[in-house]
Amino acid sequence: MDKKILLGIAVAFLIILLLVISLSTEFFEIANNVTEKDIEIIEFRTDKDTYSSRENVEISIKITSSEDRQVTAKIKGIQPLNRPHIESSKKVDIGEGENKINFNEKTPYCTSGCGGVSPGEYNLDIEILDGEEIIVNSTTTINLVS
Repeated sequence: MDKKILLGIAVAFLIILLLVISLSTEFFEIANNVTEKDIEIIEFRTDKDTYSSRENVEISIKITSSEDRQVTAKIKGIQPLNRPHIESSKKVDIGEGENKINFNEKTPYCTSGCGGVSPGEYNLDIEILDGEEIIVNSTTTINLVS
């Protein structure tokens, strides 16, 4: 083959290779930006640590956001046998910076016998969602007494 043709093929190959590398680098930068957490939970707490049967639980969540957006906050917990006795969700408009989300729930009937939830330590979980996708989540615990 002619040296000019080989040189042309080599130059074309290098141009295509550089283009592929450039596009793949841009793709990975976009993918990394999408997976970075732009919302963080900085506090997830209840008004106290121990609750009696059928008592109000004030739940407070502080989050930070890198932008204004609407999310869904979903709380659930006290799940003996994988059935949550506290379960609530709401759409929340949050702004850039620090935001507070509050829930007011009630503990289930608590007994040491059948018919209620046994006394003990239980998890409360918070999920912040964008549509169906969980952006960030956290867990705290409370104690139930009869």
